[in-house]
Amino acid sequence: MNPTATTAQAHATAGPSELDAQRRASRMAGSLRGRILTAVAAAGDLGLTVAEALEGLDLPERKRYSAAPRFSELVHQGYVVKTAVVRDRHAVYIATPAGIAWAGQVAA
Repeated sequence: MNPTATTAQAHATAGPSELDAQRRASRMAGSLRGRILTAVAAAGDLGLTVAEALEGLDLPERKRYSAAPRFSELVHQGYVVKTAVVRDRHAVYIATPAGIAWAGQVAA
C-alpha cells in the first residue's frame, strides 16, 4: 500500500465530469498525504497534531479541511496512529514503523 496512491473510487453512476474532478482531487490528496506523513515521521515520538502539521507545512487556511481527512486515511492505511496524548485540545499522531520506513525511502 502506498500513502500517495492516487486511485479514485467513484460511485457507480458517476458521469465523465465527476470522474475527472475526482481524479484531480485524488492527485492533490495523495500529495498532501505524503507531505503529512513525512512531517509526522520527522516529528518522532513527539508526534504532530493536525494543526501543527498545517502550520509546519505552511498550508493555506483553505487546505485545513483537506488535511484533516488525510490523517484519518493514514491511520486507516497503517502509516500513523492516533495516540492518547492531547496537545492544545488536539489529538497527537505518531508514525508507525511502516510510516517511518516510507518517509525514510522518500527522503533517501
